[in-house]
Amino acid sequence: MNKRIIQIILVISIISLCITGCTTRISEEETRELLNKNKEIYLDY
Repeated sequence: MNKRIIQIILVISIISLCITGCTTRISEEETRELLNKNKEIYLDY
């Protein structure tokens, strides 16, 4: 179950990154911050 939850979170975060990237050009710093947050979530599990 935990692996499924992690996969769902990663998929949602990737999709949200793609949507925000397409709609508005976000800086590299913001994308790095989002990726770091995803890594923290992944490590918590």
